[in-house]
Amino acid sequence: MRRRLRAIGLISGGLDSYLAARIMRDLGVDVILAHAWVRGLYPPITRDHPVAKIAQALELELIVMDVSEGYIDILEKPKYGFGQAINPCIDCKAYFLREAKRLMYEVQADLVFTGEVLGQRPKSQRNRKILELIELESGLKDRLLRPLSAKLLPPTLYERIGLLDRSRFLAIKGRSRKAQLLLASNYRFRDYSPPAGGCILTSKEFGARFKEMRKVKGKALDQVDWFILRNGKMLKLGDILVIVPRDRSESSNLESAHLRWGFKVYLQERLLGIILSKDLPSHEMISKAISLLISLGDSFKEVRDQEALQDLEITLRSPRGDILDLKLKAEPIPREEAHSLVIN
Repeated sequence: MRRRLRAIGLISGGLDSYLAARIMRDLGVDVILAHAWVRGLYPPITRDHPVAKIAQALELELIVMDVSEGYIDILEKPKYGFGQAINPCIDCKAYFLREAKRLMYEVQADLVFTGEVLGQRPKSQRNRKILELIELESGLKDRLLRPLSAKLLPPTLYERIGLLDRSRFLAIKGRSRKAQLLLASNYRFRDYSPPAGGCILTSKEFGARFKEMRKVKGKALDQVDWFILRNGKMLKLGDILVIVPRDRSESSNLESAHLRWGFKVYLQERLLGIILSKDLPSHEMISKAISLLISLGDSFKEVRDQEALQDLEITLRSPRGDILDLKLKAEPIPREEAHSLVIN
């Protein structure tokens, strides 16, 4: 007796991947869901994450693939370039699919499917040519299925030999979500992420901060750098960057970061923020940075209210464990002036 087809469903957690997984499961395919997770750019996957909810609702196994290491090169030198911000959509999708292909072989699956829709996204799903390019780059020729748009694309191997019923797939095209919402209603889906959404790399504000940090560091950013970019305000002060936590949550996050360059700055054992610089800045520059940290840090209002900040006991801690204790004088900076240095 022929065994059931086994497929890896590469899902993002959105409605489209939810629908694709449901279609494949209803076809009798043995589905294993996979999610590509990038440490630093995105928070850990918990039971409340959309991908976990989809797996639970469909009673399917979920495998979280940590693709962080390889993603450094994707962001540093994308073969097919960036979108409007720092989103390397084509390279990113192809990379995630290559990781799904590796998993496919590990679990002895037959194919990979996604929730991609022809013409939905301007960079990675613009037309058939782009989808075929991604298939080629992924190494999944004939084994990559897009159930929501399959009828508009060439049949895959398992459709051609009759192991997958092509008539059960759809011909959705374009950016309208009406067909998906109708299908979700028919399936009685109740808990799913809104159709609208996006990757943090499509944010022009995040992209501006990314580029400034890359320029100051002088080499590729890594997972810790990405994590820092997601926490706090970034200010440009000469040749250094100053990271100011906006609340206690961000202060805790920055405190936990395993810094690989730059310095964590403490005032009376409380984290003020982070100074990012390849070398130790001058006392004058450190004093200016402290002024910015106190002027914008919401946790230091009681310090900021002083007319002058005399003999501040500041501690700088480097990734190597070096500790530098300083006594500095800082002048409060008007918030409007401080905000003018913020990189958006």
